[in-house]
Amino acid sequence: MNIGNHDEGFEKEARLREIFSQVQEVQEALYMWKKFMEVARLINPELCEGAYVRRPCRRRLRYIGYDSWPEPTRSEMNEEGHNYFVHGGIYYSTDFNGATYSIEGWSESESGRVTGCVYFEWIKDGE
Repeated sequence: MNIGNHDEGFEKEARLREIFSQVQEVQEALYMWKKFMEVARLINPELCEGAYVRRPCRRRLRYIGYDSWPEPTRSEMNEEGHNYFVHGGIYYSTDFNGATYSIEGWSESESGRVTGCVYFEWIKDGE
């Protein structure tokens, strides 16, 4: 699963995901994110400090659903669709933590509602 180009301004989170994938190759027991973060804090506390904290982030996003997932999940889940997001539709984030967005209009309907960045493509200005 590829999360695409969402890492600009969230370099700590990108680096932690990169290390996490390397650690998984070495030790499958650290596949659990929270356990990995415990180890990462011991190794590099500065990198972990402030990472994955929700902060304001207004981005123009295109909903791609499960397009970045491997088959057969991609076809099966895209066929099901979503009860709010329309494939190819444009939405705006209000905040981001390096992994999940709050989406304007959708997140406000239920406090704390967020969605993963893997379901979106970030459309940068000029694109």
